[in-house]
Amino acid sequence: MLLRSRIKSGASIEYSLEPNRRVWLQVTDGSLSLNGIGLEPRDGAAIKAETALTLEAKAGSDVYCLILHDEEGNHEKFSQYR
Repeated sequence: MLLRSRIKSGASIEYSLEPNRRVWLQVTDGSLSLNGIGLEPRDGAAIKAETALTLEAKAGSDVYCLILHDEEGNHEKFSQYR
């Protein structure tokens, strides 16, 4: 499943995840935090073993979120790529 979110400056959204889901989040514009970790344009985050995501926009932000099923049961937390 591919989701796109536009988040206004100062706004936040929460997304609950089912067990065994992996997520790739890509920031295309703006500045935000993902569960307290700062992300800027062109940053991406690989997410595993989380049950909820909280996105808080420091500036108006545009993000894509790809949600996948984790077939392998691999349970690492975050990896951030710049």
